[in-house]
Amino acid sequence: MNDNDASEPLVEHPKKHRPSKLMLYEVDSTLEIGSSIAMGFLVLLTSGKEGRYNPDAAKHKKSSCCAGGTLPDTSEHTTEGNEVEKASAEELSLAFASLTDGNMIDACFGINPMGGSRYDDASKYATQSSKTAKETLRNAADGNDDVKRLAVEAYVKCFRTVVDYNDEIVSLNFVSFCFKSQKLREDAEKKLIDSFEDLYDALRSNA
Repeated sequence: MNDNDASEPLVEHPKKHRPSKLMLYEVDSTLEIGSSIAMGFLVLLTSGKEGRYNPDAAKHKKSSCCAGGTLPDTSEHTTEGNEVEKASAEELSLAFASLTDGNMIDACFGINPMGGSRYDDASKYATQSSKTAKETLRNAADGNDDVKRLAVEAYVKCFRTVVDYNDEIVSLNFVSFCFKSQKLREDAEKKLIDSFEDLYDALRSNA
């Protein structure tokens, strides 16, 4: 991360989806989140539903978040329905509060959930960016459950992308890493953009 002004976006979303340079995550910091941390965030955002073992899933894959462990394949796990759409009003409020009052968004800007920042020289930038994102979401969601739901859905998709990206990277050997890592990275960045598209639309409408 460099010393860009806190208002300058590092992740370029299509302008029609990004209100006034608002950042909801920083791509490098987000993709550096460990899978175990991302899975913990998913548990909080889905009231414990995300990441549970699914006995009906036909496919399983090794996960970077658990040594020698497995998680249901993402496509199999999500075909049963969107956990966020099924959430009760109370569950949705708790999930949204974990975004605006917790450390999930902090992690998406490089602020270590365990304390401190991975980028000491940019901690002020990261802290301000995270604070702005939280305040924007909090204000936009005041009396608007649709924004709450879109925010939770966006970060659920975001952290799923992080876990999938980490799993794909750790599965590469030295040779395949040289040829495939860049493509995996580009795909992950595109998925992150898609994850936040609806939320940016909603925030732009409320701006």
